[in-house]
Amino acid sequence: MRRTPIHLTKPVVIGLLLIGVVLLIVIVLPWALEPRYQGRSLNDWIESRRVNHSERVAALRARKAQAVPLLIQRLSFEPSPLQRLVRERFPKVAERFRLSTDESIEQVRISAARLLGELGSDALPAVPHLENIWKSEYQSWSTDECRWHARAALVKIRGESVESFMEPLNGNADEETWQDHGLVLAFLGTNAAAAVPRLVETLRTNRNERVRNDIVIALSGIHSQPALCIEPLMECAASSDWRLRESAISALGRFGRDAKPAWSNLVELLHHSERMTAYRASVSLWQIDPEAAKKLGINFEKQAHPRP
Repeated sequence: MRRTPIHLTKPVVIGLLLIGVVLLIVIVLPWALEPRYQGRSLNDWIESRRVNHSERVAALRARKAQAVPLLIQRLSFEPSPLQRLVRERFPKVAERFRLSTDESIEQVRISAARLLGELGSDALPAVPHLENIWKSEYQSWSTDECRWHARAALVKIRGESVESFMEPLNGNADEETWQDHGLVLAFLGTNAAAAVPRLVETLRTNRNERVRNDIVIALSGIHSQPALCIEPLMECAASSDWRLRESAISALGRFGRDAKPAWSNLVELLHHSERMTAYRASVSLWQIDPEAAKKLGINFEKQAHPRP
């Protein structure tokens, strides 16, 4: 049976050519013009899960002139109308590209803030944008997390001392101030090691459980000076307040083998009536000494990052 040849009219041909030109301009051209490093686009360096953090930062430092404006753009990331349409009509496709939830969109901004902080003074043009995020009002936990990462980035970019950052945490600081500053210190990690003595002293003297919880979270993120931290964290791990108790248990795990003095306390918590407390104790025991934890029937070998 002979096939009937397809005859395209002139308007159809012109229409197809126009579609091709639009696709070229919208998809191919931006990709071709995107700044690259070692054959990969900077967006790929930022987003790829196959790249570890140190490699990602090295790539962005090598192309800092192009990386800083790109990261600033990502600080105010919003899905395009097309992306929003995909989220509404094709949720599985949206999930594949991490555009399925408002929280995942916020993660783009958080990642940008973290990476700008890693670029230090080279990211000075981002300061006004990060300050706007830090001063923004509360909307959700994910937007607050973005605020804290933005403030941590500002400390690194401007070279602020930890001591000056902690000035608002005087004896009259309220719970909100402690939460904001405690989480920023946690995100600064070992860069905030100088804050540890002050945090430990306040942990011992302040009886407000919410403030103490924020301090424990900060010590967990910093995970430095174990000689000062382990004993007060052990005391908090025995608290009747479940938030403080579980934060302290997780914090002990962050210190790894340096938290071995807390081993017997954590073993006792394996039998705690609160299931999550027992679980967190098992994770921390594994982080402190995996071989000894195996003898207790704890094994997270198949989980690269067990949920703390």
